[in-house]
Amino acid sequence: LIITIGYSIINIIANKSLYNHINEDYKRLSEDYQRSLLYNNIKSKYNAYLIANSYAEISITSFIEEVCTGFTFKNKHMLEKIRSIKNSSSTCILLGVLGTFVGLSLMLLTINTNDIINSLPATISSMQTAFITSICGIVCSIVINILLGYNDCEQSLVQLMLKCENLLTAEVTHEKSQSIDSKIEHVKDTIKQISKSIESIQHVDQISKDLHEFNDEFIGGIEALKNLLLGSQDSIKTFDQSIRKLDKQFNILNIKFTKLFDKYDNQEDINKEILIDIKQTSKNVFE
Repeated sequence: LIITIGYSIINIIANKSLYNHINEDYKRLSEDYQRSLLYNNIKSKYNAYLIANSYAEISITSFIEEVCTGFTFKNKHMLEKIRSIKNSSSTCILLGVLGTFVGLSLMLLTINTNDIINSLPATISSMQTAFITSICGIVCSIVINILLGYNDCEQSLVQLMLKCENLLTAEVTHEKSQSIDSKIEHVKDTIKQISKSIESIQHVDQISKDLHEFNDEFIGGIEALKNLLLGSQDSIKTFDQSIRKLDKQFNILNIKFTKLFDKYDNQEDINKEILIDIKQTSKNVFE
C-alpha cells in the first residue's frame, strides 16, 4: 500500500511539474517568441542544419519532431518522462495485483489445516490485505488517469511543437519571401537595364541612319562641287580665250587708230575703211 500510494504521488507531482514547465515555455512563445530560449535553440539548430544540408529540402514538421525528441526535463528526456508517467496508472494496478497475490500467499501460509477455525482471523486479515491492495492500486490508477486528463503533458507538448513549427514556418517563409522579393527587384533592375540598352541600340541605329543620310547628302554635295568646278574650269578657259581675243582686237584697233591719225587728213577712203573696221571691232568687242 505504501509503495503504491508513494509511487502514485511521485508521478502525480512529476506530471504537474512537467506540465507547468511545458506551459511556461508555451507562454513565453506566445508572448515574445524571439526572447524564448527554446525557440532560439530550435532556430539555431535549424540554421546549422541548413548549412550542413544546403542541398536538401528540409521538412519543418519533421525537423521540429526530431528536435522535440531531444527535449529534457531534469536531466531526463521529456518524452520518456511523459511515457513513464502515463504508464504509472498501469503500474499502480500491477502493484495492486501484486499486493493481492502477496495477501493470498500470506493467507495460504496462515491457514492451519489442523485448526482451521482458530486460523480464520489471520486468514481473513491476509485476505483483507489482498483486496485492499488491489482496491488501492485501482483507485490510484483512476486518480492518476483523471489528473493526467486535466494536466495532459503529451497534449501540451504537441501544442508546443505546433507552436514552434508555426513560428519557424512563418519566419522561414518570411525570409524566403524577402529573398524572392529581392531577386524580383534584381530581375526588374536587369529588365530596366536591358530596356535602356535596347533604347540605346535604337538610338545608335537612328544615328547610323542619320549618318548614312548625311553621307549620301555629302557625296551628292561633292558631286555637285565637282561638276561646279568642272564647269568653272570650262568657263575660265572660255573667259581666257575671250580675253585673248579682246586683247588681240584692241591691238588691232590700236594699230588702226595709229594709221588713222597718220592718214586722216588726206585719205577719206581709208577713213571709211577705218570706220568700217571700227564698227567691226566694236561688234567684236561687244561680243
